[in-house]
Amino acid sequence: MNTNSSFILLINLISLIFISDLFAQEFTFAAMSDSRGKDSGSNEIVLSALVNHLVANQKEVKFLM
Repeated sequence: MNTNSSFILLINLISLIFISDLFAQEFTFAAMSDSRGKDSGSNEIVLSALVNHLVANQKEVKFLM
């Protein structure tokens, strides 16, 4: 491999490393757990209260797990 090919390969590798930063997006997410209910496996009253609180107080959250 000659010097010119090595240089082009190096430039391509560096470009691949930094190009991903140009398209990356920053987001905030929230996670909840232990929402077991007696019948259906989810405690709808508690989950509803948590989601309502999250919507009212954590505007930056874009994703909920």
